[in-house]
Amino acid sequence: VCNYCFLAAMAEVLFAGWLTKKGACVKNWKQRFCVLTCDTFKYYEDDNQKEERGRFEIQSVIALNRRCPPLRSPIFEIETPERIYSFQALHIKEMEFWIDLILSTSPQIATSLQPKIVQQGIIKEGILNKMGRVHKAWQTRRFTLFMFPYQQIMYCTVDEQNEQKGIIELRHIISVLPAEDDESGFEIDVGHRIYELQAET
Repeated sequence: VCNYCFLAAMAEVLFAGWLTKKGACVKNWKQRFCVLTCDTFKYYEDDNQKEERGRFEIQSVIALNRRCPPLRSPIFEIETPERIYSFQALHIKEMEFWIDLILSTSPQIATSLQPKIVQQGIIKEGILNKMGRVHKAWQTRRFTLFMFPYQQIMYCTVDEQNEQKGIIELRHIISVLPAEDDESGFEIDVGHRIYELQAET
């Protein structure tokens, strides 16, 4: 299925295509068929456009914000007085195409020049030693704390590949306690597992 398509037969439609949208209440991501007209942004369950899932008026848009989380497809936010809508495109080019089209309908919309660290949703990043789960040996990992699009800690290798080795969901954390026998160490308890970590000294 083509990710996007022009609806030339419908003169009022500027563009229509698939985006992944973050839910307002249940914060999961679902594909939505989005339709942009000169004055309205609508999104549907599928491209038959029979079941509309939501809409907002373009004139109500306050700002457009770009988000580019590492290892994920780009996300852009459409801010209105009522809420912030989060959409994920397949790639940067597609995201910029949607943003340019929305701006063309209402040039007064603000576009934020956020620092890269804010665009990526990164709160903290650094190097820690992690005790292996199977092979009980210390391994050096790069840890990144995200608050967007998901609240989680990601850890990767520290080489050029920057290979993702695991994720700790913040909502699963029960406690964070200092290690009993290591001043530079601490433990993250997620119920089914305890992560043993050590700051480099």
